[in-house]
Amino acid sequence: MSYVTAGTIWPDPPIPKPFQALVEKLLEIGDGADANSGYRMATEIFSPDGVLDHGSYKFVGTEEITNCRSKPKPGRQIVKRQHRISRVYSQTAKGDDFVVVGELNVVFDNGKTLRNPLAARGVIDESTVDTEPRLKLWALFVDMAPMIAAAGS
Repeated sequence: MSYVTAGTIWPDPPIPKPFQALVEKLLEIGDGADANSGYRMATEIFSPDGVLDHGSYKFVGTEEITNCRSKPKPGRQIVKRQHRISRVYSQTAKGDDFVVVGELNVVFDNGKTLRNPLAARGVIDESTVDTEPRLKLWALFVDMAPMIAAAGS
């Protein structure tokens, strides 16, 4: 079991294991510092027309998701991030449209740390449900005000 979902409360009936594994992998890749993380998300997690939506940043399709980490971001550099999911709610009986809630723990290069609540909606690409699941949508909601304040100095 991944640290991302250790202790997660899953719905009943549960989200299928391949969908759970996809969320874990997405957030583990996102937490890592791998220079190829955008490419890995684009090719291992999302469908070719998938959408990675961070609210202030939205990436559509393989090319944009591949380059999602190259976009300059304001403020201090994040040196470590860790997503943890505490609860999942399914929107469908198949578990292919779901909402996760949890927290994002961040350490900035100025030494400041932040524990910030998060929520995200995940939608599995219908054409991949029975094969190798891929996300059609991952829409992440995080209050950026505390992040901006912590990264400010």
